[in-house]
Amino acid sequence: MRILFVGGFYRGHLLAKRLLERGENVVGAFVFREDAHETVQFNEQIASQFAAHNIWTKVTRKISASDVSMISERFAPDVIFCLGWRTLIPTDVLQSAPRGGVAVHDSLLPRLRGFAPTNWGLILGHDQLGATLFQLADSVDAGDVYFQCAITPAPHESYESIQDRIAQASVELFDSYLDAARDGTLRGVPQDQTQATFTCARGPADGEIDWSASSLQIERSVRALGPPAPGAFTFLDGSPLVITQARQLTDPPAYEGRIPGRVVGRNVEPGTIDVLCGAGVLRIDRVHTATGDSRPAAAVVASVRQTLGMNHSQEIIQLRERLAAMENRLACLEAPTRLASAG
Repeated sequence: MRILFVGGFYRGHLLAKRLLERGENVVGAFVFREDAHETVQFNEQIASQFAAHNIWTKVTRKISASDVSMISERFAPDVIFCLGWRTLIPTDVLQSAPRGGVAVHDSLLPRLRGFAPTNWGLILGHDQLGATLFQLADSVDAGDVYFQCAITPAPHESYESIQDRIAQASVELFDSYLDAARDGTLRGVPQDQTQATFTCARGPADGEIDWSASSLQIERSVRALGPPAPGAFTFLDGSPLVITQARQLTDPPAYEGRIPGRVVGRNVEPGTIDVLCGAGVLRIDRVHTATGDSRPAAAVVASVRQTLGMNHSQEIIQLRERLAAMENRLACLEAPTRLASAG
């Protein structure tokens, strides 16, 4: 089968490696170029893998209109494999291959279509996450399903660990597709549209911790938003604090007088702090400070009288400081004009 590769990132690297190891007929490759600020990049590594096998490769962020005719005329792919690609693949490109395009979505479709399915699955406490190999269609994540792999998260498993397992499973799903296509058993199964659920996009600001939530819910958020996601964060004396390791206490003291976010214990275990939540107590092991330092929580939070989270007075102070800075900057910009007029 003539395969056009469209992918990037760690999982794209794994798929490229597997296709080459299998000796598959990859006729061309579009490799996604990461943003400059992303510390871990795979585009050069993937491109060099294909270049070593004399396979045409283009490192880019999108497939342009000028690429469409080249794909159909020069490459004439039978199928397009997509893994780790962030932008829309033109319909004309998908239609250039008799088998269209297949991709992996990080959920057990039709559940959790859309954005950040693994993050949402962990936040919501789903007992099964996974990966689905499906046919790309006009509607988002709605195409026929070929293969699925269910992944059960361990009780305290992090997003990073789950993502690695899903990446490995994704490559195996492409293996299954190729094997089934060769022996004539490949069949797509339509999704039950009545069972579809959807997720909305997440941004870094969505990771702010609501201390009125339960300790279980906050622990899930910490695990779901850890690296490489931006992190679950709060504030300490007005400065941001990212919580990187935390767990709910299974048998906490019973607090009737309860202030969510209030620190109620330090060094019960070395380096930890205990924080009241809307229900339960969260034990925090490690945090990242505003300077990016990773430290034990007790090394940053000095007293059981401190409260995590941004209160209204702190917000007002920060707004006033920003306004004062803007006024000072404006005054500096206007000063040369006033001096020129006076001259």
